[in-house]
Amino acid sequence: MRSNSLRLITFLAAVAGCAAPTAPPGTLIGRFGGPGAEIDASASRVDVRYRCELFRAAGPIRPDAAGRFSADLKAHPGNPSLSATMTGTLDGGSIVFDVATVYPTVRTSARFEVRRGFEPDYRNLSCRTPGPWPTP
Repeated sequence: MRSNSLRLITFLAAVAGCAAPTAPPGTLIGRFGGPGAEIDASASRVDVRYRCELFRAAGPIRPDAAGRFSADLKAHPGNPSLSATMTGTLDGGSIVFDVATVYPTVRTSARFEVRRGFEPDYRNLSCRTPGPWPTP
């Protein structure tokens, strides 16, 4: 009986290890929030919401030794005419990042600071934010 239990535990541990991609050490992983922005990063994708926009980048993001990183962002399908680039610095539990957005005729940029474990604060926004990212 004991050997069957040990086999079952080994099997379940192996299956659990295959359930989700794991990120190498030093990657940007976790939920970060702050005034007007949030980042939700995993080993497979990074969702970036700021003001009234929602973007996604392929994960994981790997900051360099100084904590600097950049990523090309894909716009939410509800606003496909946007493209953007995010650059930033991870310093412990906080991220300062800039987003350069290109609309068909206008370029904008904005800077945000978010912290690990903090909820985003959208109280001063009066726009309709896109819904969750559609699942394939």
